[in-house]
Amino acid sequence: TTSGNVRNRRIRVTASSRKDPTKTATFDVTVTGTSLTLIGPGQLASNSSATYTATLRNSGSFAVSGESVSFVQGAAGISSSDQAALTAACATGTILATVETGANGGAQYTVVSPTSDFTLVACALQNSIASGVNVAVAATGLSVNFATALATDPDINFGVCRELSLTFSATAPTSVSAQTLSVGITRGGTFIDSTCTTATNSTNVVTNAGGVVPIWILSSGPNGAGLATVSATHPSGATDSLVVEFVSISPTRIDVSAEPATVPTNGTATIRAVVRDANNNLVKNQTVSFNLQDPSGGTLSAASQITDSQGRAEVTYTASGTTSARDAVSITAGVAGTTITDAVNLTVGGDALRISLGTGNSVIEPNETTYQLPYAVIVTDALGNPAPPETQFRLSVRALTYDKGIYTYIDPSWVKQTGDFITDDPNVANTTATPPGTDDPAVYQGLPGEVRFASGCINEDLDLDGVLDAGEDTNGNGILTPGNVVSVPTTVALQTDGTAQFNLTYAQQYANWVQVELRAIASVSGTEVTETQTFFLPGAASDFSDENVNPPGNPSPFGTSYTCANAF
Repeated sequence: TTSGNVRNRRIRVTASSRKDPTKTATFDVTVTGTSLTLIGPGQLASNSSATYTATLRNSGSFAVSGESVSFVQGAAGISSSDQAALTAACATGTILATVETGANGGAQYTVVSPTSDFTLVACALQNSIASGVNVAVAATGLSVNFATALATDPDINFGVCRELSLTFSATAPTSVSAQTLSVGITRGGTFIDSTCTTATNSTNVVTNAGGVVPIWILSSGPNGAGLATVSATHPSGATDSLVVEFVSISPTRIDVSAEPATVPTNGTATIRAVVRDANNNLVKNQTVSFNLQDPSGGTLSAASQITDSQGRAEVTYTASGTTSARDAVSITAGVAGTTITDAVNLTVGGDALRISLGTGNSVIEPNETTYQLPYAVIVTDALGNPAPPETQFRLSVRALTYDKGIYTYIDPSWVKQTGDFITDDPNVANTTATPPGTDDPAVYQGLPGEVRFASGCINEDLDLDGVLDAGEDTNGNGILTPGNVVSVPTTVALQTDGTAQFNLTYAQQYANWVQVELRAIASVSGTEVTETQTFFLPGAASDFSDENVNPPGNPSPFGTSYTCANAF
């Protein structure tokens, strides 16, 4: 295990023979998933100030608190996607401040009266991870902030109309009055009044004599909980955004699961509770209590936990050295202050199954429009012996996220471009930033040559029932996106050695644009074990190597806009 160390790193493992210690073999295990993001305006007036927020999260999207984040002034023009250059700036740039992350994983720094262009870099975990924003000093600037001091706790409860303050600045102070700003939000709505009844539009967000205009934001109902980005833009190019989180406060359901459901003696299982409201929104900040009934003498790592942004609360069950009867271990989770509960049963036994999934470095092209990704599975018992003949093995696959974007040719191959993308090709910038034939008010206005494509768009089929339910059509195209774009056999017969082969099948246009979860379940004698792998559907290297041949899925079949909230 990684022992709670959240650093992205490489671990080298060396194995040696007991009979002949001189015979050794090594391999590297890459530990990834921890992310650091930095947001704030990319343009400031020389007489203005703005606050920049860095957020540190682990591979499970949990906030990482109590870690030091250094804000460093680096050279102008460092690409936000060049991790090597950003981490180098952490070592060579000027340290402006060091701040410890709070409970939400956030740390903030305020830039005051900048004199020249620079890159503000946030550095964490001994400079092993970094994120940057290019700051241009110009004649105008814009900042989006909470009207009251909430920056360290950006949660907004459902139904609460929260005030924000938009501040326009300019080197000529007399020109800050009566300035019209464009405002957008990725979830919920923006309003001009404290009761959140009158929505903002292109004529009613105008600055006062001091360059300030208040707006209010609100979210509720189906799909209303979660992170949202509030953006404001001035015709001069000044822009800023603020990330907030709308939080449902009315839990109605809790679902508890155990992975694995069969635990070897002295082994462990993760007990996960997910809390939702009546509209299926994930509910944050709820205390979940865990109660264990175990005749075999196991233990739980904690009696209670607080749900995170994904509505999750997790504890670890540790089995004793004594086996149990089938499903004899019961763990009940309940939402504090309510009667909402759910339970899961475990079995402690030395014969728990193990599943190992793996693939190679190539894909099959059965025809000109389809890929097949070969996979192998090995199912064994706790001692490494093949699974018994009566073992049942099942497979399923589902889409988790999808990306928007394009491919560009960077010798020697076509390269996927999603998220923030800097280009000196005006044709790329013009055709991808603004969807052809539309007048999208939510078009991203970034630095010159910068294009933002939406990435990590969540599968709209939230309850995985294949039916378009109320609140699920986030992009408004009338269907569930990305849909069922990949298939896998429902069952596979295991050979006598516990192995089996199978293929994932999908259209070539979805390669690299859809992230999926492959789930394998093996069951025998009433016990069950699950293994999952998460990955982007790969494409054949040969289809991305010729500069003169457009690769499949260029542009992304899901569009090229910067937001998941439309189908462009």
